[in-house]
Amino acid sequence: MQWVADRTAELGYPISRSRLSDLERGKRGGLLGLAELIVLAKALEVPPVSLLYPNLAQKVVEVTPQVEATAWNALKWFTGEEPLMDYRLIDGVVMEGIEPEAYAHFEANAQALELLRLHDRLASNYREDQQLADRAWERAGGATSPEVERIEERLDHLQAQIRGVRAHLREKGITVPYVVSPAINRSPLDDDSDEPY
Repeated sequence: MQWVADRTAELGYPISRSRLSDLERGKRGGLLGLAELIVLAKALEVPPVSLLYPNLAQKVVEVTPQVEATAWNALKWFTGEEPLMDYRLIDGVVMEGIEPEAYAHFEANAQALELLRLHDRLASNYREDQQLADRAWERAGGATSPEVERIEERLDHLQAQIRGVRAHLREKGITVPYVVSPAINRSPLDDDSDEPY
């Protein structure tokens, strides 16, 4: 326990050994603050959400004092991937569901997260293909080759997809992230970024 307290101090947000003990025992007043959650996760080198929803399987956890869900559903709700299912016991059988209005509201708000995730995946693919293109270009001695042409075709397709996602993000009023970090390199796709270089 002491090593965790020491590590939190190293991270700039000391959490005392007695506070850690209270949290571990679930003692009243042992509510975990957001800053504590983040620092503890970093100290333990685990994803923060795994501290909230351990044993990610079908274990039922208390999401709020009156709402229970499986740990997996609670995690997916927390990360904006799925709405929180309402679990009810009907004639001894656990039934799950969600009201249509609640589902529509969740979906509208989760779209922004999904667009950002999609942008991240496409940007990652773009960066990887850019590296492949550079290596293929070198292998071809700086000339074009069928391999270079195939990769450049994929890059063109990825660029079109990325630009489309970026347009949707702007429509929703969301700051558009970089495709390539300006500290590493500039990408023509970042010319429309909301962030200054």
